[in-house]
Amino acid sequence: MPGSQRGGLADVVYVICLMQASFLALAGVGEVLMMGGNGAYLIVPLVKAATLVWLAAKVVRLRRWALITLIVLQALTLAAIPVQFVIGLAPVVDFSPSLVELVTGIFVPMAVIAMSALLIGERRRALQAPPNVEPTFELTLAREAAR
Repeated sequence: MPGSQRGGLADVVYVICLMQASFLALAGVGEVLMMGGNGAYLIVPLVKAATLVWLAAKVVRLRRWALITLIVLQALTLAAIPVQFVIGLAPVVDFSPSLVELVTGIFVPMAVIAMSALLIGERRRALQAPPNVEPTFELTLAREAAR
């Protein structure tokens, strides 16, 4: 991609997804260490991190299915916060949300959902653009993805 076409909304979503994947991998490794080296605690974070990296690579190409899948994955992440809160009401389970939990569990998924929805709209507008409009990088990608 030429330098003049970098830095769009799809690139921002890509970077955020990579950051989320790295946070998940780091949290998974920390959880394994806290649980006495039991590697079973690493399976779910690594699967989600790999899925985020894969979807991020497809979002840069403006694939509609990847944007929708990313929205669903982020919505599931948002839905986990109230579940954690309810489980935390049990006396044996401690749930004390921190600023990091709020940022990575609420604000980042909300931002990714909003940006993905905007990208779906941009893609739709690019596909409906008249053919005499000078093609941009996003229009070219959207037309390639539509084939």
